[in-house]
Amino acid sequence: MLAELGKRGFADNTIVIFMGDNGGSQFRGKGTLYEFGVNVPLLVRWPARVKAGTTTKELVSGEDLAPTLLEACGLEPLAEMTGRSFLKLLRGEPYPGRSYVFSERGAHGSGLPTGTAPFDLGRVVIGRRYKLIYNVLWQLPYQPVDFHTTALWKELQQMHTDGKLSPELTRLYFAQPRPMFELFDLETDPSELKNLIDSPEHAAVTKELKAALQEWMILERDFVPLPVPPQ
Repeated sequence: MLAELGKRGFADNTIVIFMGDNGGSQFRGKGTLYEFGVNVPLLVRWPARVKAGTTTKELVSGEDLAPTLLEACGLEPLAEMTGRSFLKLLRGEPYPGRSYVFSERGAHGSGLPTGTAPFDLGRVVIGRRYKLIYNVLWQLPYQPVDFHTTALWKELQQMHTDGKLSPELTRLYFAQPRPMFELFDLETDPSELKNLIDSPEHAAVTKELKAALQEWMILERDFVPLPVPPQ
């Protein structure tokens, strides 16, 4: 594609974006709200405007692409757009950044809701260090998306039934029920193995993230129960 743009003389004045649509089809990946499922690649090429080889740890959401591209074209984003332009970030200019990004899980395919592979209801808020997952349908057993009917998953299920899995793998893949809330420190626990939701030391962080998620759900007119129950 880049070669064709060069052939037509557009290479230096075209913004090219490459972004993953979801995480890898692996355990706790695609179809989940863990980082392997929602943290996807994002590459931007814009000669003379985006410095090649630069990276950032700023939080960017997929909904930010449209207002960014509109601003790059000299246009105002539509009033109903919920994304935020990160054009300043691309240009290396001072950029206030996001405090949080959000994601959700719903239907996948058309199977009956007997596990999380065909259907799940979940919401997540991700901050600069901590993230909180809200498993609305915490009663549904975890199933990996795209391969929950394969021999591999059936073998693991049998190993779980026979008590041959380690306690850690049993907790990660076969917890029944799943926790309604999960809190992770992405700085010290990037693999999201230690749920801190019941930690008294993290009560303030939990409250902050639940409040941010609740506000987002209200503004988005979400239809699932809010994470902060009425007092």
